[in-house]
Amino acid sequence: MGSWMNSAGAIFTTREFDYHAFWLADTHDFWYRSNGFSTLRTRTPEGRDVRTIGARNFAGQEIDLTATYELNKNLNYKPATATSLPALISSIPARTPMRTSDMS
Repeated sequence: MGSWMNSAGAIFTTREFDYHAFWLADTHDFWYRSNGFSTLRTRTPEGRDVRTIGARNFAGQEIDLTATYELNKNLNYKPATATSLPALISSIPARTPMRTSDMS
C-alpha cells in the first residue's frame, strides 16, 4: 500500500481492520469486566440466572479500526476505534431485550 502526506506533514502509512469473537469457556460462568470481579448480564429482565436457562457460550464480537501516521522518523501517531457487538440472539433467549450499552 502506498503512503500519502497530509498538509501537516504527517505520512499516512497503514490502516488495520481487526475482528475478534469471544466465547465463554463454560456456560456456567459469566462475562467479566476488566477488573476480573464485576460480571455482566448475570440475570434476564425477568430475574432468571443466565447460567441456568440454557444460554450458549458465545459472548459476542468486537471490531477494531486503526490508522497509523508517521509524524517524523521517530514518532508515529496511531488513532483507533473499537465497538463491541454483544451476542443478542445466541447467548440469551430471543425474547429477552438487550442493549449494546449492557456490555459496557
